[in-house]
This record gives sequence, structure tokens and C-alpha cells, in this order.
Amino acid sequence: MTGLFSTRIIRTLSLGVVLAFVGAAVAGAPPGKVKTRANAKQPIASPKAPQSAKRFIVTYRKGASRQYNDAKVQNLVGVAGRALGVRMHRLRRLAVGSDVIVADRALDSAGIGRLRKELAKDPNVAYVSVDALWKPMAVPNDPMYPQQWHYRNGLGGIDVEGAWDVTAGAGAVVAVVDTGITDHPDLNGNVIPGYDFVSDVFNAADGDGRDPDAHDPGDGSPFRSSSWHGTHVAGTIAAVTNNGLGVAGIAHQAKVQPVRVLGAYGGFMSDIIDGIVWASGGAVVGAPDNPTPADVINVSLGGFGGGPNFTCDPATQAAITLAVGNGATVVAAAGNNGAPARYFSPANCIGTITVGATDPNRARSFFSNLGEKLAISAPGGLGYAPAEANILSTLNDGMIAPGNPTYRWYAGTSMAAPHVAGVAALIQAASATRKTPAEVEKILINTAYDGSLGFPTGCSLDFQCGSGVLNASRAVAVAAGRLPLPPAPPAYPGPTRPMVPMANGSELSGLAASDSTNDPDDAQYVPKPNDSLWYTVEVPPGAKHLLIQSWGASGDLRMLVRQGKLPHLGESDCNSGNVSEHACGFTAPIPGTYYIRLMPFGTNASFSGASLYAAFEDGNWPRNLQASAGQYGKEGVRVTLTWKAGKRRVDLYRNGALLRTLNNTGSATDSFRPSGSGRSIYTVCNSDTTECAPTVTAKY
Repeated sequence: MTGLFSTRIIRTLSLGVVLAFVGAAVAGAPPGKVKTRANAKQPIASPKAPQSAKRFIVTYRKGASRQYNDAKVQNLVGVAGRALGVRMHRLRRLAVGSDVIVADRALDSAGIGRLRKELAKDPNVAYVSVDALWKPMAVPNDPMYPQQWHYRNGLGGIDVEGAWDVTAGAGAVVAVVDTGITDHPDLNGNVIPGYDFVSDVFNAADGDGRDPDAHDPGDGSPFRSSSWHGTHVAGTIAAVTNNGLGVAGIAHQAKVQPVRVLGAYGGFMSDIIDGIVWASGGAVVGAPDNPTPADVINVSLGGFGGGPNFTCDPATQAAITLAVGNGATVVAAAGNNGAPARYFSPANCIGTITVGATDPNRARSFFSNLGEKLAISAPGGLGYAPAEANILSTLNDGMIAPGNPTYRWYAGTSMAAPHVAGVAALIQAASATRKTPAEVEKILINTAYDGSLGFPTGCSLDFQCGSGVLNASRAVAVAAGRLPLPPAPPAYPGPTRPMVPMANGSELSGLAASDSTNDPDDAQYVPKPNDSLWYTVEVPPGAKHLLIQSWGASGDLRMLVRQGKLPHLGESDCNSGNVSEHACGFTAPIPGTYYIRLMPFGTNASFSGASLYAAFEDGNWPRNLQASAGQYGKEGVRVTLTWKAGKRRVDLYRNGALLRTLNNTGSATDSFRPSGSGRSIYTVCNSDTTECAPTVTAKY
């Protein structure tokens, strides 16, 4: 994909292929092909850097934004623009204190880098993000309810009927930050006024910019039909129920507040930031205060993370933090790329409940993003025919502009997230006292794990999809005090085969491994940790230029390296890909254990004849510091310290104060009369340097 962060459409979390496919299935077109193991085992690629952009978000250091009025910002960006040969101006200030700036022409990736350097000359500028366009990434008497398998107590459902015995969500408000909403007889009774935050008139497609009308005018064109995405999401959360019409909603006595942030061509990150803040009750310049702040905010949209290394953009993170601080539970779709969710915002932001997708068989949907960032999974559909294996909800039949209300099956993590948002609303309604977002998340996570079934099919160390499938009945029972909170779910199991330690500068050869599954037609292929070879390297403080290298293998080998935790396809510090030679280098490695995994991964899923080498430059800092305390005399304490390595002379510190300098014999004692807390913190450093061992605490 190109132009992922430009003013062109971002499809990173869009439901493009999934929605179009399911829509075709409903219309009777031929179904697409089921994903095979050959497809599932393609390398999970890292995102690419933005190619071009005209709009940017300038985030200031904490407390500095109030120093920057319009004139000062214009001067700042004007100087930077002249250095690049473009005209730049300030567009507006965001609710989180960042500024949106615009260039008169698009900058390429090199120009974006230069702009960041120019603006960073001001010490109060913390980060400059591309203002990317993000895209969108479900028993009553309702006649279509029997087709809503995803609500049932079956294998892949969320068991919402048990929750309805306690509450249907009365009093809760769920904001749907999305494309807006269309009039629908199965929705209108549960919709309260929202706001339209699409600021660009051309993108808004409704004749103006921001206004109080959050209706969806459509995001279609002569080449593609409108998605009516927000209407589908809203129906899953709170479609009117027991009205003898259409479908049921999870929290059907709650209210939905539409917050329109996605226009005809997607939504600028800056508009989404203001929409999230406003939904939670925060102030946004130019918009009226929200009279009904949301208890839950559903965000079924996103794009590649705009922060360093595709982390959550600082301005987006500020919006999430503010919303959570206002008491709103923020639920985000993980994305539909089959890739690590840590690359996609707002799914990778701290404070979001990130949701993956599962199918009717309680298996991970092939399209769902994965990794440690996922908190939970929920029904998101199969992603291919039959249509009934996907998520049924409210929609509109208009190709471009709104037409008649209807219903349709969609698939995607965009459909999974509103299941969680709806149950979060039920939790708040069932609770005697209002739950914090952290408490809501803990209930959702702990009640989703099913000890008798284990993790969903297709979920593993490499394909992590949260604690399990959402269970509405258990979650509401816990919130209402009818059941105790279950314990935290276990970690995904790693290898049981031993880790082989490697010394600095050591080399191993003749290494071989094979994939015990090795079925190229397995659509639910899951790598087994024990099929890989595992090694560790202990890197001491002060080490430099860590190099881990593998070569000479015949077959398919992928090398994964991670500091402090087991590497897997969803999370690693270095993923070499399927190439003949593999090298992972760390210029200034973090001290600790580095885990190395040689993984059979590819068409043949086996390798042989591989060699492995690990080495680093040892800075000879003190390390492996240990302390033990004992009684000294009648009232004194003696602390014995031991360590390894270090230079000829070392400094001994207690509680940050230098005790003495001594010849390095690898041990020392410290005797004193105790007072205060009953503990002291020690470190040993090479003399007159900051080359120190990690601190240890002696308790007495």
C-alpha cells in the first residue's frame, strides 16, 4: 500500500475486503476462497513509513501549549515551512492542546522527516505526527434474532441472554465514534443527540463542516457503495429490542450517541481526537459541551500508529488518557490485517480495551489482528460465505446517499468491538456503584477466559487474541455481585523444551527443526513453540553492539529475538523474515536476557544445517550485584555485598550516597546502626563513572 499516511484513503483498519465479500454473499454472489495455511503463513510485515502528507499534528511538551497562541504557532510553522520551500499555516487547536498545521502541498517521506527536524528546533515541541486519514476497520421477539448467533449461548456466542436476566443497560450511554448514523426504525428510539466533527467540508459530504447533526450522508461513490458503518455498529450495541422488528441490541435499554468523525474519504486523526474527547465530556473549542457524556466509547476505526516506530500517536494517546480520566471505557477494534495490533492506532494506545474477532466456531477470524495488545475477542464473523456466519445488524440500502433502512451481515473487528462496548454498558448498568474503566476491563478479561475450553481455536503464543471470547452473562453476574471475580487468565503457553544458554562470542552449528503440523491446507494453522529452537544470551549492563546472527540453513527459517520476554509472531524486537541469512543488531542493548527463537516457518516449514552466533562488546561494568543482611553486634546490621566484573577501582553507594571507594575484589561489607524503613538500596559503580550495576535492596 502507498500513501498510508497521506490525504488519500487509509485502508489499514478498513473492512474493505471483508465487507465487500460479505455484502456480495448476501446478494448471492459466489463466495470467496477460504484462507489456507499457505496464506496464513505469509510473513507478518512491519508497517511502512508514511509516503506523503499535507496535514500534521504538533504536540508540545507537558504544560507548554498554553504558551503558543495563534501568532506564535504561525511563526513557528512559517519558519519551518520556508526551510522546506512550502507555505504552512495553523488550522486549529485540538482539545488535547496539540495544533493541526497544513502545508500548501504534500511533503514526501524525506520532507516529513525534515519538517520534524525543523519543528524540533523548538525545545517545547515533543512530537510531530502526520494527521492521517483513518477508516472504519452484533429471547427477544425480533424476527431476525434467531440469525444473531453471536448473542447466543452456543460455542461462538457471548451468552447475552443470561445477562438480560439482570439488566438491558438502562441508564448507560455508549458513544459510537464512526461515520455517523442513519434513521432506522430499529434504532431511532435509542439514539440521543451527538455531534459531527468532520471539519473538512469536502470530506464531510454534507455541505458544511462541524455541526450538531451526526447523520451519515454516505461515504460511497460511483465506484463503491456507502458502508453505513456507524449504523451497523450502533445496531449491535443498542438496536431497539422486543419491538417485533428486525434485530436485537446487546444493551437495548442503553442510549447510543453518534459522534461523526469519518467522512466520505475517511477521517482525519485530528477530528477523531476531538470526537473522543467530546464524547467523554471533555471541552472542544467551537463545540457545545456534551450534555450526556458517554460511559463507553466505541472506536471501530484506525490506521497505522503515528508515533515513533508506529506506536500510538502522542495526541491520540492524550485523547484516550483524557477520556479514560473522565470515566469513559474506550473500546477499540484491533484491525483486520492479520498483523500485530501494536502497529495500529488507536488499538495500540494505553487505556483502550482492544478487541479481536472470532467466528461461529469460537476460532480466531483469519483477518483479525493479534498480539499482546489484545485484551479480549468477540464475534466478528467468518469473513466469507455463508453470510449467516457473520454479524447481522442494522444498515441502509442506499448506494451513495441514504435510502431505506435494512439489515445486513458484516464481518470484521469493527463488528467485534461493539459487542464488547455493549457488554461494558451492561456492566455499568448492573453495578451498584459506577465502575472505573480499569474495573470494567478487568471484569471483561477475567470472565472471558473459559478454563474448560482454554483459549479460542487458532490462538496461541504466536497468534494471541486476548483472554478469550466475551461472555456477557458471566461479566454482568460479576458486576451485579452475583458471582465472584474469576482469577486472571493464564499466560499463553510457551515452549517446554529447554532454553540453551549462549556465552558471549559463542557459535552453534548443525541446527535443525521442523513444523510438526506441516499441513499446507490447514486454515487454522498455529505454530507450536516446541517446534522452534530456543536460546538465551545474558547481556550485562554497559554492553554495546549486540549481534545475533544465523546463516547456512537449508529450508525455511525465521529468527525472532526479544529482550526480557519470549518472542513470537505478534511481538519481537527483531523479526528477520524468511531469508537465507539472519542478523539482529542492537547498538545499545538493554541489559538482561535476550531470547532467541529459530522457527521453521514457510512453505516447507523445516530447516537444517543452520549456524547461530551471539556476541557483544562487554563494557566491564559491575554486574550480578547481590546483598544479604545480618545482625552485627547487639544493635547493628551488617550488609554483605557481592558482584562480578567491574574495573580495578569501584565506588560503593548506599541510598544514593557514596560510602567509599575501594579496590575491586568482588565483595564488600557495610556495617551500621539501622534507623528508618528497615531497608537500604545499594549499587556498585566503576570509580568516578556512572557505569553501575543495577541497584539491589537489603532488608533488615
